[in-house]
Amino acid sequence: METTDKKFLTEEEQKSLQEVRGMQRAIVVELGEIELISLQLQERKEAAKKYLEEAAGKEKDFSKAIFEKYGKCTINPETFELEIVEE
Repeated sequence: METTDKKFLTEEEQKSLQEVRGMQRAIVVELGEIELISLQLQERKEAAKKYLEEAAGKEKDFSKAIFEKYGKCTINPETFELEIVEE
């Protein structure tokens, strides 16, 4: 059996390998952070959808109560003036 001498990368090759490995680690960290942000955004989106549904429900209830009290009308949201719509 033939014995071979151990060979090692040159200093320049070692630095290149370390640079590549560092880049790979940075990519893994970056992708992890992106995924975390994506999950957080998804949670925020779901919370916003629930808030939208709640707001729509309150608007519907408000409109129904105003219609029952004043009849068909429009409201100026700046002055709170009612304009009754004649049918």
